[in-house]
Amino acid sequence: MKTIDRMIIENLEQQIEILEGKVDLLMGHIKKLEKIIKDLTEKI
Repeated sequence: MKTIDRMIIENLEQQIEILEGKVDLLMGHIKKLEKIIKDLTEKI
C-alpha cells in the first residue's frame, strides 16, 4: 500500500503536468496574438 505522502506527491506531479500543458497552449495563443497585432500595426 502506498503511503499518503506518495499519493500526494503523485497527484501534485499530475497537476504540474496539466499546468505545463496549459502554459504551452497560452504561449501559443500569445504568439498568435503578437503576430496579429504586428500585422495590424504594419497595415496602419
